[in-house]
Amino acid sequence: MMCPDHLSLAFGRLFETSTTFTVPLIRALLILLSLFKHTSTATSSFQQPPSYFRLLSSQCRAELERVQSEKSRYYTEFSELLKEKELSDHEKKQLKAELKDLKFRETRLFQDYAELEDENITLQKQISSLKSSQVEFEGAKHEIRRLQEETEVLNSQVEELANLKKIAERQMEEALESLQAEREAKYALKKELDSRINSESIYNLSNLAMSMKLSGSTDFGESDGEDDTPVLRRLESELMSSAGTGGEALGGDLFSEIHLNELRKLEKKLEEVESEKSSLTANLKESQEALEKARGEVDAQHARVSHLLGHITALVRIHEQENPNQVLYFILRVSVDEAVSEDTAKLLSYLEKQKSRYQIASKEITELKKVLADIQNSEGGGASDAVQTLRNEVN
Repeated sequence: MMCPDHLSLAFGRLFETSTTFTVPLIRALLILLSLFKHTSTATSSFQQPPSYFRLLSSQCRAELERVQSEKSRYYTEFSELLKEKELSDHEKKQLKAELKDLKFRETRLFQDYAELEDENITLQKQISSLKSSQVEFEGAKHEIRRLQEETEVLNSQVEELANLKKIAERQMEEALESLQAEREAKYALKKELDSRINSESIYNLSNLAMSMKLSGSTDFGESDGEDDTPVLRRLESELMSSAGTGGEALGGDLFSEIHLNELRKLEKKLEEVESEKSSLTANLKESQEALEKARGEVDAQHARVSHLLGHITALVRIHEQENPNQVLYFILRVSVDEAVSEDTAKLLSYLEKQKSRYQIASKEITELKKVLADIQNSEGGGASDAVQTLRNEVN
């Protein structure tokens, strides 16, 4: 019988001499070599004494007990591992379901994110339009400020016109009073002049009659008295009429010379007031047209801003309803609030300020209209009537 060493040497020589080996052949040779080694160890163990076998059996029993204890321990560990495996399988199924749900939510979030990107682009466009409208609004605000300054200037001019009207009325009253006093003085002078002319004419006629009576005869005197009495009466009447007409002409010329300059001054002032009134009405019409234009622009901008705010709030409500966890709401809040809130707040504050200013300006314009209407009525009625009466009295 060959020993394993001899077999290994034989196999080595065989490997050296032969070049081609198949895998099954190599496996068969290795199995054969292991069998030879096992038989050699068994034959060598059979040649040992019985004490060796008893020791070996005791060792085998101890080893068996150890192996059984390890087996039981491994069995318990195996059962625990099975339980853990079942738990891990259950958790794996749950994780797969959660992963599927998360993938579905991820796709939905990507779709919502794409929609939000589109909405963000539209909002950016709206913000740019809001900024341009804000620039236009600033221009309208400056225009309203300019119109307010013009209204203040118009108010000051209206006050000046009211003062001029009061001064003109006062001067007209003074002129009428002076005219009445001069008329009374003229009437008194006329009476005095008439009385003096009458007394002088009567005195002259009496002297003439006395001289004629003293110088002439009775017949001649009677015939002359009969003939000259109507002549004397005619002369007396002519003197009275000439004295009356001369006094009236003298009084009229004196009055016209005294009051002609004042009348011309009053007419010039009235013409200036009329020209200023026409210029003020033209300026008022221009300011009203500009205010109407600014009002339309402000209303249009306010409508645009309110429309945008309504659209934004509607988007926020829709995303709040679709996503209770507020992920999309946070994205929308970040993308919209940072870009729109500041400009929108500024625009709203500007709109409120300009609305109050516009209300104040409209009130002032209505007051100016009332004042101008009063001025037109007073100047068209009272002043023109007073001037007409003054001219009639002068003429």
